[in-house]
Amino acid sequence: MRPGSTGPNINLSRPATALGCLACALLVSSPLAAQDDRALRDSLPEDTYFYTGLPGSDYYVGPIDVWLNKGYNFSQAENRSRAIFETDYSWTHVWNSLAHPVESIENTGGWREFFEVQILPIQAWNWIKSGFRWEEVDNMTWFPNYMGHFVEGGITSRRLAEKFRAQGVPYASVLAGVTTMATAIVNEAYTHKEIEQGTGGTVADIYVFDLTGVLVFSFDPVARFFAETLNAQIWPGQASITAPNFELANNANNLVFKFGLPFTDKASVFWRTAIGSHLGVSAHLRDGYDLSVGVGADASRQNLDPVTGKETVDIRMSASAYLDRGGSVLAAFHWSEVDHRLFAVNVYPGFFHPDFGAWINIDQNGAFQFGLSHRRALGLGLGAAIGS
Repeated sequence: MRPGSTGPNINLSRPATALGCLACALLVSSPLAAQDDRALRDSLPEDTYFYTGLPGSDYYVGPIDVWLNKGYNFSQAENRSRAIFETDYSWTHVWNSLAHPVESIENTGGWREFFEVQILPIQAWNWIKSGFRWEEVDNMTWFPNYMGHFVEGGITSRRLAEKFRAQGVPYASVLAGVTTMATAIVNEAYTHKEIEQGTGGTVADIYVFDLTGVLVFSFDPVARFFAETLNAQIWPGQASITAPNFELANNANNLVFKFGLPFTDKASVFWRTAIGSHLGVSAHLRDGYDLSVGVGADASRQNLDPVTGKETVDIRMSASAYLDRGGSVLAAFHWSEVDHRLFAVNVYPGFFHPDFGAWINIDQNGAFQFGLSHRRALGLGLGAAIGS
């Protein structure tokens, strides 16, 4: 990753204060504070690890959610079009990569670079032996491959399958896996529109990490380890198509972990990784609520080498806070120096209203977007944009 240009000079104390005030207000006013969810949890199959059925983001989860949040995750970058029905897609690139994987690998650096950059964490091992070197960060393609394509994709597929099963949908795992893989292909065509030839990066993304993630997380021991030991979850944005230009807004597919601490059971280390990364703390509150606050950076631009297909990103500072119960997000707040998202607030279905969720996003110029989601809309939200 390469550091990008800085945005406006914003005092971090203001976002931090807003995070705390918002979370406290939501917690105190929540009509769910006294709700007993034990019966709901007991009604789910025993092999359910990432879908709780609780109010919040689990009400929102659906196949359209996977398509918009995972497939267009990089639309959060400033240089990616959010007019997803009008933008160019490089289906030729995807076809060449998947139909001719050996040729694609050999034409973009060869097998040694494929394994050293895409598959093996060589840089991490070198840093352990010789110390950290910033110039090697751009070669850490393996990191988003493991975190984004393998773990995030695997949990996304498993969570959707668990919801399908809870709703009595037949062939739940197959349908969820096909949905996730189709979304992964859309993601490659969307993020590589500048390239037509096949690349080793896309071969690794689809064949090695996306496909393996879907298959591996279908096994209960893997799902149980990530859910119960690492407290991993996928927290989606309430992705919405906005009027009047039919652009995608408010989407994200956040992979989060809560790592337990040996000296207290009242807090955990919080780590959010997606198009950016936040590190912070999760405070375990009453009635099963958690308040998680993190600080870090978001990707502001995605850069592609038109010859090799190598990807790098520019970054800007950001911070976030989440209120969840049992892993289902009830409310989220995000501050960022990325141009099109200064502040974003999400309140998910089942928190203030049993069916509807709402969100608002304000950009650096003061223009804003807002929208609604519904628990039976399969993960589709609708919104509107005001201002330039």
